[in-house]
Amino acid sequence: MKSLTYGTCLFLIFVVLQAQAEDSVTLDVRVDAEANQFDKIWIGVFDLPAQPGAEARNWTEVEYPEIALNAPDVSELQIVALRKDFLPLIQRVNPQSDNARIDLEFQIGNALEGSVLSTDGIPVAGVYLTVERDDLPNVRIPDHVKLSWTSDAEGQFKIGGLAGNENYKIEANTQFAGDEAFSVRMPENGNHRRDLRLSNAFFVLGRVVDLERAPVLDATVKFQLIPEEWEMTAATNAEGKFALGPFVQNKEMWLSARQNERGSSKNFKATSGEHDVELILHSMVQVIGTVVDASTREPIDDFTLLAVRADGSRKYPHVDSVGQIFSAVDPVTTALIVHSEKHNAHFVTDLLLESVAEHDLGEIALSPGRELSGQVYDAATGEPVVGAMVSLVDSDWIENVGDQWLGFLRNFLRDTIRSTTNQKGEYLLKPLPADSVNVTARAWGYQYQSLPVDESAAVLDIALTPNEALKTRIRGRIDSPDGNPVEGWLVLLGDSRNTGGHVEDGLFDIPVYAGTYDVYAITDLGRTNSVRVTVNDDETQEVILVVESKGLVMGTIHGLWNDETADVGIYSETDGLGVSGVTGIENGDFQIPGVGYGEFRLKASSNRGREQEILFELNAENGEALVELHFSGSSRLYGSLGFPDGSVPIGKVKAIAKQSGKTSSSCEINDDGTYEIEGLDDGEYTLRIWESTKYMVTRDDGSRFGGSTSTPIKDVDIVVRGDTEHNIQLSPQSDTE
Repeated sequence: MKSLTYGTCLFLIFVVLQAQAEDSVTLDVRVDAEANQFDKIWIGVFDLPAQPGAEARNWTEVEYPEIALNAPDVSELQIVALRKDFLPLIQRVNPQSDNARIDLEFQIGNALEGSVLSTDGIPVAGVYLTVERDDLPNVRIPDHVKLSWTSDAEGQFKIGGLAGNENYKIEANTQFAGDEAFSVRMPENGNHRRDLRLSNAFFVLGRVVDLERAPVLDATVKFQLIPEEWEMTAATNAEGKFALGPFVQNKEMWLSARQNERGSSKNFKATSGEHDVELILHSMVQVIGTVVDASTREPIDDFTLLAVRADGSRKYPHVDSVGQIFSAVDPVTTALIVHSEKHNAHFVTDLLLESVAEHDLGEIALSPGRELSGQVYDAATGEPVVGAMVSLVDSDWIENVGDQWLGFLRNFLRDTIRSTTNQKGEYLLKPLPADSVNVTARAWGYQYQSLPVDESAAVLDIALTPNEALKTRIRGRIDSPDGNPVEGWLVLLGDSRNTGGHVEDGLFDIPVYAGTYDVYAITDLGRTNSVRVTVNDDETQEVILVVESKGLVMGTIHGLWNDETADVGIYSETDGLGVSGVTGIENGDFQIPGVGYGEFRLKASSNRGREQEILFELNAENGEALVELHFSGSSRLYGSLGFPDGSVPIGKVKAIAKQSGKTSSSCEINDDGTYEIEGLDDGEYTLRIWESTKYMVTRDDGSRFGGSTSTPIKDVDIVVRGDTEHNIQLSPQSDTE
């Protein structure tokens, strides 16, 4: 079967300028420069005569050296081309000329270079710099078209493409110290050097040390602004030093530090401009206690202490320990699990260790465990039941566990509380409590079974009774037009229940409940006919589904890159179910036969995360449909996001177009909370933030397991126009704007 799933990614696209409400002509544009690697260019189309502050008809972002540019069919117009680190080009064009070719020959201009410094003289990295050009007096450049530069890790920058004897306004944007503008006049010849010192931007400098005042490398310093409660982090260097900022003057914040092997510091209140902050890591918390066998009161020599944190866990094996616990754990540990191979685990949750040097668990008595094994079989035939789930019913073996921990602990004890039967119907649970317990067994097509297990039992075979309602069945086959069996996906739409499944050899036999069903199948050859079947209790109805080779969809996806492929899925607009699809489209053209007749929705998704969909109809009169999709967006949405505590969600951001025919897309959230989605159309979008929650545990045998869930935590309505920045502060609770 062809896959109908869609991928996600960050993507770039090439745009062809659309003519607006008038006749247009095509101009062949070729970009040439002094043997430099090609980068993107903005081309603006302006009416003549030019007026001061003139608005462009439109701006086109170009990423190919040769393009076809649509322009209005007029006698003369002006184009302005902007390229980073090159002088701007202004050129008059006659679109009605027989030779409508434009050669853009960019020239490298002069450069302004220097460093961005805070008010207290510290280099500032990551400052966003743009240029207000006085050398283009009759052109208004919108914000999303302005070229930009960013200061490097040492605060240095170099802005090229400037002309001699011209005035420029350099705009500098910082995250916490706001925007500031600098007036610069370039000399007549050559480059110019000037540092940009911000007028209200101050750093917090300090170092992280241990109790002996030794510097701590790779400590994480977290700051929380007051009162915004916005948090971010920085790392210490080999000298234990850190720098945070810049911030406006007298900005207050809480600082704390943590190093996985060295511990955490207390909160420290600092103010922007302080340069001698010292954060002292307090020692790891010593966890002590004794571990004994609950029945014999003898020490347990071999056991494991598992320290669980929000971002993972750490295992502390105790071998030949004579029952003594002595481990240094991180103060941010929130739970401890003590377990051994032959005993039931003991859980300590909701720990508060950040303010203590030692935590005494006291005596931990682990109850001896036992094994329970057996076979699950069909009570009517005696045949083993494969894939049955045998589970231990919750009892007192987990004490004082809050709801937020229950799922985690169940996963940790997956071998203890549940077992899936193998090909022989066999299961094994261990270690179980020594006293009496209850187990359940369930399997598809069988009645649920709950059984008590006596404390003396080591073997328990379980007989499952077939569900009487499932004696009612629909069976048949899926045929091609020439009568051969066809692999496909069977769909049964019932009055109150829907079912179905994959059919590998064309033959199916499905247990159902009594009722009326519409039965059809989706295959690589197309959708089959739909057959309505009414089946009574204890009755079997036979159905033959034949692929109907009618309804051809021919389409083109415009704008695919050389390394970009697309998948297409077609869905019935009536019931929303998949009809057919094709994957791995490289050149943009595709054909899908056997779709059938009716109203359909076509969804296209590329391996770069771009998505579009379109509605179309197929009927007996035309027998085929032509569809076109245009991935033609050139706008970019970017910004940063985070929670009030400074943490950043693990997940993705998706821009969902509100208008049909517009491009939707998504991207992963970066570790620093930034995101960037390129290739969008201008228009209205819903920006949806998805958070993935994860945990990970390492077992004694070295195996690891974890879990994650993806949940939408915020929707934001936005309008995208060119390069659009949107920063989001997330609420601790899910909300929607």
